[in-house]
Amino acid sequence: MSTYNGWSRSGFAAANAISLTTSYTAFVLEEVAAVKRSQGVPDDAHLYDILFELSAMATSGSTPTSVSFYIARDAAGTKPLTQVQTANIVKALGAAAATGGAQARLEVDFHSTLPVGGNAFNSLYLIAKLDAATATSQVYLNWWG
Repeated sequence: MSTYNGWSRSGFAAANAISLTTSYTAFVLEEVAAVKRSQGVPDDAHLYDILFELSAMATSGSTPTSVSFYIARDAAGTKPLTQVQTANIVKALGAAAATGGAQARLEVDFHSTLPVGGNAFNSLYLIAKLDAATATSQVYLNWWG
């Protein structure tokens, strides 16, 4: 396995079929049974990037063009781990224009304040909103540990 700045393993936390709107909403990023190989975040990890796979977007009228978000330790979003970022949505071509995605590099270290140990994982929280309309999204928070 390759390493990234000394980290020796990688994985991802997920959120499944979340509903994004124009208001900031909290979503848990952790292991999701419906998302194979997902898990939370280890006690000490480098949060590398985040990927939004969007569906059910409006194709006329007010359509989303970006997603704004940050990662936090808590569901209230009062303990942020990252700055607020805005990622442009790249929409699929052709008939599936209601789908698309957005990706952003995070590059931030995470250290658990309530360690769960070497065989368990932490849940983190995505605080996110769209600039317009609504969409459904799968979210993948990639980490190195």
